[in-house]
Amino acid sequence: MLQTPHHFFSPDPFERNLGTFKRVPNEGNLFYGLIQDGNDLWNSALFCGSCAVLRRGPLEEVGGIAVETVTEDAHTALKMHRRGYTTAYLREVLAGGLATESLSSHIGQRIRWARGMAQIFRLDNPFLGKGLNFFQRLCYSNAMLHFFSGIPRLVFLTAPLAYLFFEFHIINASAVGLEVWAAVPFRTCPGRSNSGIKQAFVTDTCSTADCTPWTACVDSISTQTGTTPCSHCA
Repeated sequence: MLQTPHHFFSPDPFERNLGTFKRVPNEGNLFYGLIQDGNDLWNSALFCGSCAVLRRGPLEEVGGIAVETVTEDAHTALKMHRRGYTTAYLREVLAGGLATESLSSHIGQRIRWARGMAQIFRLDNPFLGKGLNFFQRLCYSNAMLHFFSGIPRLVFLTAPLAYLFFEFHIINASAVGLEVWAAVPFRTCPGRSNSGIKQAFVTDTCSTADCTPWTACVDSISTQTGTTPCSHCA
């Protein structure tokens, strides 16, 4: 399988409303830049559903496109990697399309990704089973556990309210301690590592909008019995 980047000719809802289209890197630049390049280094490039070429033989060997989860592309790549096949990522835009046009469609798309990755993590956990090396397991688990990040974000967003209304001390530290051990590293490290790839304000805006539906979705998938889709994500 050979995967190339997804490129969009139109702004997504955040770029349109914030006026950042073509002025600030798109949120997908991180995934289709550093992350997929890193996945490719460890033979773990993910199939993203389009802008890719797959060999028919290996695809038929794994039973065709996976249908057990709603992120059939990533699950198909996982099955091929378990069989020992090689994938590659070419960071060259060869095709383009349109971004989501409304906030509801944008959130719906992200919910489907979260739902599918949680389903794969539950039904075909990369930490378990045969066929993957250590680094492939790390790459796949990183892709799946990313969608659980809405949980700590919700905690951070609600922590001030918990203190103001109930005097719960979520973080028991002095202002100086917080500045030294949390604020300074948070401000400096992401800025240096993500320079030219993503912008902190836009990324936080998108992540804040996603965190509640993501959390509801992955929580339902993680706790449900059987393989019936959760009501939050259907």
